[in-house]
Amino acid sequence: MNIDLEDIFQSLLKLGLTHQEIEDKIEQKVEDFQNFMSKEAILFLIAQEMGINKDNIDLQRDDYNNLVEDKIDYDEFTINISEIVEETQNITILGRIRQIFPIRDFTHKDGTPGTVGSFVVEDKTDKIKVTLWNEKVSMMSHKYFQKNEIVRIINGYSKLGLNNNLEVHLNKRSKIILSPDNINPNKVPSVVQSNDLNQSSVYPDYIKIENINLNYKNVNLKAYIKNIYPFKKIDKKVGNFIYLRKIIINDATKEIYVNFWEEFAKIPDEFKTGNYLVFKNLKVKFNNYFNEIDLEYNKFSSYKIEPSSPFKYLSIRFLNESDQPKKYTDYKIRGKFIKIIEFKEIKKNKDIKFLLKIFLDDGKNSINVNIWDMEAIKWMKELKLNDEIEFSNFHVNFNSFSNKKEITLSNNSNLKILND
Repeated sequence: MNIDLEDIFQSLLKLGLTHQEIEDKIEQKVEDFQNFMSKEAILFLIAQEMGINKDNIDLQRDDYNNLVEDKIDYDEFTINISEIVEETQNITILGRIRQIFPIRDFTHKDGTPGTVGSFVVEDKTDKIKVTLWNEKVSMMSHKYFQKNEIVRIINGYSKLGLNNNLEVHLNKRSKIILSPDNINPNKVPSVVQSNDLNQSSVYPDYIKIENINLNYKNVNLKAYIKNIYPFKKIDKKVGNFIYLRKIIINDATKEIYVNFWEEFAKIPDEFKTGNYLVFKNLKVKFNNYFNEIDLEYNKFSSYKIEPSSPFKYLSIRFLNESDQPKKYTDYKIRGKFIKIIEFKEIKKNKDIKFLLKIFLDDGKNSINVNIWDMEAIKWMKELKLNDEIEFSNFHVNFNSFSNKKEITLSNNSNLKILND
């Protein structure tokens, strides 16, 4: 049984939309995407925005859902934990249980009882806290739910939790599979314990974030600012407050939080997202709540905002003449957006992925650029012809069909319009 346009349409009606409201939304999407998108894909996108997708339309069909469940190859949808950003939907990840937190009971605002549990899952790229609510919590009482066990999380969503840490939460449609079948355990590295880390206490002049561990008391590093969080006033006791500002920095190997407490909390007022900073003597701290390493700015620390990024610019000609496919993490490309080559949906099983292919020209040479999924939708709306654009952290691959080199942007790529 295939889910068709009528299934999606009926599910939207069940949410309370009228026929006219649905038609108005379709008409608006047709205009937004300049007739590049089919009606099926537009309905699919509207359903996603309304909190539905093709995997959960008509949720009363339990037998149907169970049948489909057995046929889905979740490896196709599994992403790395490092790719998760705030407000990501329909998350599927695979990793090992790193830490399990106690289950606790609480009372909802309406007086009804509730239960919450959480654990940390880790893959080869990063780790993240997973939070379960009410009936989902029973999975944590399973005798095989223990540290280092392989687990697959299906259809989760991301949000900021306590201390503005990114978390994955599960809802009624989400699933947890313990020890999933047909998984090569060698592809899911065992959790590294703190005593397995390099015992050297000597740190280099500047360290990469991915190499920071608890054997370093202080570190020097260079990184750009990914996010700056609002000023936070924390009530420690009645009438006793402390102040905190947090930023996330990234050096293309990994990202990490830097905390500015009390008298240092005003320092981030001088920062802007995208600034490239040189930090010295940041204290390495262990975050007990999230079981991860944070950095702390203190009286021995210092910083400098560099006037320009260390990223080196590459010409399109250089990319076209390079011999091998390669990932460029420390380089930027700049050029003019000349035209849209295509914007299309690619159907795989019951999922639809979006691809925006644009033509980039630097005045001397040109190259195609591929932008995928929700980033494709974002830039389809925002890019205007002849915009000067710049991006970093990208892949260059050879397209055997066109017999040309192409640039592909990932979720971790940074793209901005220069003439805004």
